[in-house]
Amino acid sequence: MKDLMQHAQDLIMTLPTWVIVLSCILLFVGVVGQWALYEKCGLPGYSCLVPVWNVIIFLKIVGRPAKHSYMVVVPPIIMAAAILLTPNLWVGIAIAGVAFLPWAYFMVKIYVEVCQCFGKKDMMSYILIVVFNGFYLFNLALSQEEKYNGPLYKEGSQQPSFI
Repeated sequence: MKDLMQHAQDLIMTLPTWVIVLSCILLFVGVVGQWALYEKCGLPGYSCLVPVWNVIIFLKIVGRPAKHSYMVVVPPIIMAAAILLTPNLWVGIAIAGVAFLPWAYFMVKIYVEVCQCFGKKDMMSYILIVVFNGFYLFNLALSQEEKYNGPLYKEGSQQPSFI
């Protein structure tokens, strides 16, 4: 484990300065955008800083139950464990790929549902939120024209499925 930590530290130390600066800018845009989005939806903005709680709150925007957060949190852990802990790298990549496909589908579905909660129901909005998700959420959150219409799935209505 110590060897893995040393390898990660060496990798970070060899990164060019512009990569680190760009990463910090993207992190800042993501946090500010998500904080403002949560506030706009009447939810606590500071929850974007707490790792699993932010997923539950994000799913609450579209009206999904908290148990759907497992579909967001667990597959990346499986992907990382498969790549790092499998002796054969190609087997690890294959396992990670199998975990990635349903996770990616679910994430795209969630982002499209967020668009729909703001009244965006055109294909261009769906493409933009998938391609530029952090920046698009930033735009939704800080734009005065965009209004949150409430959760897509209301209490007592048809419960959302994984698919």
